[in-house]
Amino acid sequence: MALLVSEMLKLKFLSFFFLVVWCTEALMLDQPGHQQLIERSIDFRCEDMLLGAEGVLSEARWLLDLGLLPNTSSDTRAIGYRQAMEYLSNVIDKWV
Repeated sequence: MALLVSEMLKLKFLSFFFLVVWCTEALMLDQPGHQQLIERSIDFRCEDMLLGAEGVLSEARWLLDLGLLPNTSSDTRAIGYRQAMEYLSNVIDKWV
């Protein structure tokens, strides 16, 4: 039974955290509301990079669907992809 990434995420929260480090000009942070706007923009971008239609979890699922296993080729050893594939493999094993 094939589960979509969105379905798997409804079943279990991600078991890892992302730390986003960013810099901006001090002048922008002095203006009211700019810091919150920047932080919200970064939050949305990170969510999209992880959970979006072209995010790492969707791409990792595509690699798994091709029959590739984590850490078996250069594609599956890339930073983030191995971890995403291992996470998805673990979730799939628990729900199949």
